[in-house]
Amino acid sequence: MQFLIDPQAGFCPGVQRAIDLAEKALQSGAVYCYGPLVHNPDEVERLQRLGLATVQQMDETIGRKSELAGKRVLIRSHGVARRIRMVLKETAAEMIDATCPIVARLQKLVAEKSLGENEILIVGKKGHPEVIGLLGHSNGRAKVLQTLNDAESVSANGKKIVVAQTTAERSLLIGVRDRLIRRGIEVEAFDTTCRSVNRRLDLLQRFAAEVDVVLVVGGKESSNTGVLHAVCERTNPRSYRIQEPAECRNEWFEQAERIGITGGLSTPRRQLEQVCVLLEKRFISRTAKV
Repeated sequence: MQFLIDPQAGFCPGVQRAIDLAEKALQSGAVYCYGPLVHNPDEVERLQRLGLATVQQMDETIGRKSELAGKRVLIRSHGVARRIRMVLKETAAEMIDATCPIVARLQKLVAEKSLGENEILIVGKKGHPEVIGLLGHSNGRAKVLQTLNDAESVSANGKKIVVAQTTAERSLLIGVRDRLIRRGIEVEAFDTTCRSVNRRLDLLQRFAAEVDVVLVVGGKESSNTGVLHAVCERTNPRSYRIQEPAECRNEWFEQAERIGITGGLSTPRRQLEQVCVLLEKRFISRTAKV
């Protein structure tokens, strides 16, 4: 049995930038991150050992400003709502902005379009921190569409501005746009999906097709890991999402020769390498016993 790590796997540029900023800031003392820096428990734990604390996000923090007074606070790559940023500027001793540049541009676009009379439709995952941040730049004029069918609930009145969460599948954005147009709705759509992620998804399909089984490693809260798993599963039905190697079942690997290991955008390559080593030991040991 051969275990192959996806050569494209690892942190996306936005996540890597946020981690680099966090590590640099930690050299000067403790830092408080506004919500988990990444949706990966292993990486969050590693950064905590370096001194990065996590504070609860959104309204809870706004209602307890004193918790961050005089603290050094880092905004993670997902970004935050405009009013959250204002409060952090007022309360924190230092605000370290690790918002992904692509997300920051999208926030600016949403803010600009919210000044008009048109409704803004955000294609993305409801409750995701990036989406919550985008809603916080929309002046209350935005609605989130999580599935293609959600496009049917959109009012036919007026022009619609359509954007997407940066890590959403581009095909979903296009599908929503086309369905609205077929309903006779005037649409101005912007492809705000990340090009780096799009390239990754295209290459991932090829990787999934070249192996017998695919393991997609990532945190349970990671929206992107779910997207990557769905992409793999469409190409290779024997695709499984895990957070830890212990979740793997022996029956997944029956009559399989090539096992592909990939991960979400917030999954470090070292974690994939650890999964690879543990599985190799597990199956070598099993073969030796037989």
